[in-house]
Amino acid sequence: AQAILAQASLGSAVAVVGRKAALPSAWPLPTMVESPHSQEDTLLVISSVSATMSIFGSCWVIFTFIAFPQLRRFFSRLVLFLAVSDLWLCATVLLGNPSPPHYTKCMVQSAMGSFFALSSILWTAAIADALHRTVLCRDLTVESGHEARLHMLCWGVPAVCLVLVY
Repeated sequence: AQAILAQASLGSAVAVVGRKAALPSAWPLPTMVESPHSQEDTLLVISSVSATMSIFGSCWVIFTFIAFPQLRRFFSRLVLFLAVSDLWLCATVLLGNPSPPHYTKCMVQSAMGSFFALSSILWTAAIADALHRTVLCRDLTVESGHEARLHMLCWGVPAVCLVLVY
């Protein structure tokens, strides 16, 4: 049978013999056995880089809020509290993967991660609710009395969950 070189969809050459495709012998076959530590290290680096970028973004939001007094309005304060929550959540990610003898570090990291992750979700929901009330329902009283309740909800619910779990 005559070998015909055909272009594969990824642009690599495949030798076609008859009706079956065969890889040239010069191509190394991929190995399926990898060290699990290399995957863990890669994931740790990726999560550390993304957490660091998020910390810079959160610090930028906090700096902007402090530097520009004209931005200190209701919705900007909600974004500020979300940024503070995300800042601490990313700080827990940067603590790394505690090794077995560090039980206390693991407990602190998991408690902080649980608290600030839930508070971040709740602050995001609070922003969405405030926008919904203001834009769609035309409720302009959102700013007046809701902020204290939002603090109780967005910081209180994670605190209660933390006390119940730990």
